[in-house]
Amino acid sequence: MSVGRQRVWPPAVFPGVAEATLTQCAWELAPERSTVSFAVPFWWGFGTVRGRFRQYTGRLELGARPAIELTIDAASVDTGRERRDRHLRSDDFFAVARDPYIRFASSAVRVEEDRLWVVGELMARGSKIEVEIDATVTAMDGEYELAAETFVMHSGLGITWNPSQITRPWCKLSVAGRLIQVPVAPAEPRTAAPSRRFARTCRELSPHRTRRCSS
Repeated sequence: MSVGRQRVWPPAVFPGVAEATLTQCAWELAPERSTVSFAVPFWWGFGTVRGRFRQYTGRLELGARPAIELTIDAASVDTGRERRDRHLRSDDFFAVARDPYIRFASSAVRVEEDRLWVVGELMARGSKIEVEIDATVTAMDGEYELAAETFVMHSGLGITWNPSQITRPWCKLSVAGRLIQVPVAPAEPRTAAPSRRFARTCRELSPHRTRRCSS
């Protein structure tokens, strides 16, 4: 995956029967049957630190904007070593005291059969970068099996702690598990447009007057 390139895609095309169900409904990750994990090469690529996040929410609703959202509780990081996890929560890495969540929101989604190509923004530590994601969604027993991954230059998020330069500046993020159907989010009510009389009154007011418009 590459980071920082702009993608402009036409509206998603859904050619298959299975995709039609995916597009007509809303889906969420089932936490008890899913994982959100990462892998970071270290020791100049001879080893890998692997970990996961225990608390997160993920939603896919292709008719919504954004169509895909993932929110991670950064403090729930788990690499199997508590001392390392405390360090990851510190300002050297996720800075959870300042910004407790890692978020992803899609800006473009393209569907072809059981494949998803996604572009969006990954946000952490008060910074954000653009990422591209490859994913597969496989229909299974009225649900969907999801497998998605991307490579992220985490240095772009300000995660640059790297003594002796033993750790690579990028990591692989993976999301895998089951999508279960949930109610579609209700449409947000639209604010009524001002009346023509109100708009005309505003235009007629002199810019030097201090009187305020009222409907």
